[in-house]
Amino acid sequence: MRSPAPKKSAPLLEGARSGDHGAALVVTLIVCTVLATVVVAMMQNTGLDRASSAAIANQYRAKLAAEAGAAVSQAMLTDLIRRYPDSVTVWQNIGGGTV
Repeated sequence: MRSPAPKKSAPLLEGARSGDHGAALVVTLIVCTVLATVVVAMMQNTGLDRASSAAIANQYRAKLAAEAGAAVSQAMLTDLIRRYPDSVTVWQNIGGGTV
């Protein structure tokens, strides 16, 4: 009894040599690496942008709060001086004489 003839391996793509498949794999890996690097860089840049915009917003809120506090204290002092106009000169007469 004769053994059956060995099967031929699947033919390569028309016109492609076996070394071309390895080169395509290397090129694909390089392209994937470059794309992954670009994506990571964009994500880091986005994170930095969010952090800096949050810092600017916090700085603006702090400035508004400080200005509001200064306006309230100025209004309180103005009101006290208007209600008690002689209170500005009372401190000079404490203790029986002028300071």
